[in-house]
Amino acid sequence: MFKNKIQLLPLVVTVIFMFQGMNLLVAQDDYFPNETVWTTISYSWGSLQPAVYTAVCGDTTINNVSYKKVYSLRESTNGGYIKTYDYAIRESEQKVWKLKEDTEELFYDFGLVEGDTFPVMQGSLPLNLIVESVSYEMIHGMQRKKIKFGNVNFFPGETWYEGIGSNRGFSNRGTGYMTDGSNTLCCVKIDNQLMYPNSPITNCNCEIGSISDLGLNCSLTTSTKNDISHIETVQIYPNPANGFVTIHANSDEIRQMEIYTVSGKLVSAKSIQQNETLNLTALNKGVYFVKIIEMNTNQFQIKKLVLN
Repeated sequence: MFKNKIQLLPLVVTVIFMFQGMNLLVAQDDYFPNETVWTTISYSWGSLQPAVYTAVCGDTTINNVSYKKVYSLRESTNGGYIKTYDYAIRESEQKVWKLKEDTEELFYDFGLVEGDTFPVMQGSLPLNLIVESVSYEMIHGMQRKKIKFGNVNFFPGETWYEGIGSNRGFSNRGTGYMTDGSNTLCCVKIDNQLMYPNSPITNCNCEIGSISDLGLNCSLTTSTKNDISHIETVQIYPNPANGFVTIHANSDEIRQMEIYTVSGKLVSAKSIQQNETLNLTALNKGVYFVKIIEMNTNQFQIKKLVLN
């Protein structure tokens, strides 16, 4: 037995040194700090389109919750870049939440394991991405979690890297069904330091990608009460609920209400009035997504609902 312990000692020492040499990305709540820039390219009918830059730039407080602002930038024909505010993000427990037009949705979950599903919306249709495999890949000296999604219906699959986002571009996760996989993440820079990829990607130019190159100032902090000009905000309360919830809107327009599980399964659908109390006691306890559709415009918003 003592001899066996001696024989195992070199193996143990080898394993220890292997882990000492690996710079693992530790689960964190600040994957994407200010001055993170993604460069993404796409093709239209086989033609390469100008690069799109996505940047985390500036802190903001919306309805007393802290977020970081995300912009998209495109080159202007007159020189410089056209900047558009897209949405805000916050990070917590390996998850990234996206807030746009008063609706918050789970944008990334880097805690997924093989076999898990992740719901996304393709237009007005829910789609479940299925985790095919989870592994780790060394990218610029950092061992990062790699989550690969398999094909679903027309969706050709994609890959997420922890602390990087989707290989289709940070803002393009879950868009393969609509774009036929034409979006490609070229590179990611944080504070002008290249974080992805290990080797150049065809037709990608990563020379540009710093905040200063793009003409952004990330030192500004804002505070707003989020408003929606094109769609009326609908309230759902109480939330969490014990089986009965009220859906309230200011106008008496008839709306369509749909409730989905986190895996994207439709479990309830009906037309609702201005104020309507729903009996959801038949549903299991857990997290659901309530989709409210404006019948006259077909615009919609999604609210998270927790049933205790």
